[in-house]
Amino acid sequence: MRWAWSIMLFAFLLPVAVFAQSPGSQEGWTPPRNHRDAQERARRDLSLLERGHQLQAENRAWYDLQRLRILYFLGLEEEEFVRRVDHEAASFRSAHPARGGDLEATLRGYEAAAEVLRAKHAFWPGAKTGHLRAGLAALDSLVGEHPQHPEVRYLRLVSTAYLPFFFGRGDGAREDARVLAELLPRARGSFPGPTLVAMTDVLLESGRLDAERSARVRELRGDALAVTPTDPMAALGPLPPRPEPSAEGSGPLAGDPGPRG
Repeated sequence: MRWAWSIMLFAFLLPVAVFAQSPGSQEGWTPPRNHRDAQERARRDLSLLERGHQLQAENRAWYDLQRLRILYFLGLEEEEFVRRVDHEAASFRSAHPARGGDLEATLRGYEAAAEVLRAKHAFWPGAKTGHLRAGLAALDSLVGEHPQHPEVRYLRLVSTAYLPFFFGRGDGAREDARVLAELLPRARGSFPGPTLVAMTDVLLESGRLDAERSARVRELRGDALAVTPTDPMAALGPLPPRPEPSAEGSGPLAGDPGPRG
């Protein structure tokens, strides 16, 4: 079916979840070179997190959420990881009973987005359509309940932006891109740098932003690139604060991708 090819296409623009450049490989953190590089980094970081017993207890919820994001991303290629998304979400609920409404919405968002991914892996056309419709209906419901939730908006955007026109999702994708461009700068501290860069890349590549919003998203992307640590484990953590300009204005600015030569 034609829409099945579209799902394959938009999959390459889905979030890169959590990945990082190997320490010492180059100056500064840079995004993956391609989808295969992103998958390799994601697998490495999943291994880091699963061995990360040294993580402090107060940071556990943060890193558990990164693991969920990685599993979702890896589910693009392997159905096994899609199944693990539901298990990880259930484990998160057990480990963090006082998680609050926003985190619960995030978990439900990944469960719904994983249902959309099941359409990619299903064999029969009827099963593909069923998974797609069920996942999109759940995402629509979540956006209705949490219209200002950036990650829920993002998950719906990447699940709909590249579907064929006859699914009628164009207006919703434009709305999600517009709202997300407004929400992401305020939610900067909610994501690791690599995740934030991937989110801004999807927004910019979607072609659904006007010039003003595109400029704002590019500034946020540059900010994330400038401060994301090169150490893999550090890159999985909260994004460091924006560098402050010096009194003479010679310091690095938020949104600047790095020192100028």
